[in-house]
Amino acid sequence: MLAFVDESGDTGLKLGQGSSRYFTVTTVIFECNIEAETCAREISALRSRLGIRREFKFNKCRIDVREEFLRTVSMFQFAYSSMVINKAKLSSKGFGYKTSFFKCALNYCFQNCLDTLNEASVFIDGQGDKDFRRSLQAYLKKQTRRKDGTQRIKKVRTQDSHRSDLLQMADMVCGAVARSFREDVGDRFAYRKIIERHELRVQFWPK
Repeated sequence: MLAFVDESGDTGLKLGQGSSRYFTVTTVIFECNIEAETCAREISALRSRLGIRREFKFNKCRIDVREEFLRTVSMFQFAYSSMVINKAKLSSKGFGYKTSFFKCALNYCFQNCLDTLNEASVFIDGQGDKDFRRSLQAYLKKQTRRKDGTQRIKKVRTQDSHRSDLLQMADMVCGAVARSFREDVGDRFAYRKIIERHELRVQFWPK
């Protein structure tokens, strides 16, 4: 099992001074590794068909590219879970620390798909130092471990998204979810609707 994680927005709490209103984290899960590999090849082929040399980034793609990408990956078997943090309603001081904020948001996201996870290898966009990766891995393993001691998460790795078509997929799916919470755009629900059959849960918190 493979899981790919990306986020939209930032962890800053200076609302009205440059920080994003919401922070969204999404995990895209493939139960079958072969299905994941086939999907990655199709994403690469799509890039060639569209004549795109750079990586797929939701916020940098044209509308037609977003739609074509999401329609393409929707043909494959995967599931996704998202956590949307409403930063204006946060009260705990722990959210004032970037690493604590990210760990907590990611844990909430995984808690919403526990029944799906089974010894998953988790890949997260970004480089991150070894200490952070070890700390994150230990934290997520502990938080998602079954009562009998078996692991829902086997390992956590960081990777540059430009080297991984499936991390780019996580970016595009996360972007579609984040877009659906923007009230200032007319196409807010258009992209999420394309992939709606793959949705496990999208939680908005705190309300």
